[in-house]
Parts: sequence; C-alpha cells; structure tokens
Amino acid sequence: MARPGDLVVIGAGAWGLWAAWAGLARGLAVTLIEREEAGSGASGGPVGALAPHAPERWGPESAFQMRALDGLGAALAAVEATGGERSGYGRVGCLQPLATPQRRARAEARVAEAARLWGAGRARILPADAAPGWVAPEAAPFGLLHDDLTARLDPPATCRALLAACRARDVCYLPGTE
Repeated sequence: MARPGDLVVIGAGAWGLWAAWAGLARGLAVTLIEREEAGSGASGGPVGALAPHAPERWGPESAFQMRALDGLGAALAAVEATGGERSGYGRVGCLQPLATPQRRARAEARVAEAARLWGAGRARILPADAAPGWVAPEAAPFGLLHDDLTARLDPPATCRALLAACRARDVCYLPGTE
C-alpha cells in the first residue's frame, strides 16, 4: 500500500528521479509515480554527452549549467554508493584538433576566456605531439584544444542508479500507474 508523500513526483525519467532524490536528501517522504518503467521514455536514450557552454556565449544560464556539470561527478558518486548501481558517468574531457592557424588563434582566445569563467586550467592547448595515437598527426598540426569538463553519461544506467538509490532511501515507487 502506498504511503502518502510530502512530495509526489510524476514521471520516473531523469528529471523525475533527480527530483525524487533531491526530495529524499531533504528528508521528505517521496512518492514516485510512473506510467511504465523508470527511464522508459526519452530518458532511456543511448547518448548522454555533457559539455560546458562555450565561453563566447556565456550568460547566467551558462553559469548555472557549469556549476551543475562541475558537481555532477560527486552527486552521481553518492547515488551509486547509496543504491549500488553504476550510472555510466565519466569525466572524459574533450580534444579538438587544431588544423589551421586561425583555429589555433580562436582556441587561444577561448582558453583565456575559459580560465576566467571556468577556472584556470580547465581548458588548455596541448602541443601536436601530445595527441593520443588515435588522432592522426596531420589532423592537429597546430595542437589540440582540450577541456577537462566534458563528460559522458549512460542515460538508462543513470536512471537505474537513481531508482536504486531512491529505493534504498525508501521512496514509494509506483510503476504502471496512470
């Protein structure tokens, strides 16, 4: 029998599961209602790429997204530790080959602005000879733009991890509920 919750979340996709998790973290009794199974809709897709906003288009939303991106690893580590399921998250960074002097100049400007907005050292230019073996040397004659913020996420695994963590904290989960 379902217990009434302080917070009722309708939809056990990524957003609903995060809302349930946040409510549980605040000491609320949470009821999670899902028509099908957790992560069965748009949150069950195969691709989860997370990257910081380019410094050139920075605004208040970008700053919010940056804080969320920067804290996601620790947040998902807590989810994984609580529920025992892996989320598929990894901070993998991004490499962009610099094929022309113009791209190198734009990358240098981006690195300078990123240092101000993201923090020093979060974006940098690597020399061409630092390219990993899978990057053809001729693709990056002017170096590589690298950031350490870009991450990958497995959306279905993240949904499973969030649901397991919510269940471990006694969420009232009602799948198959219209």
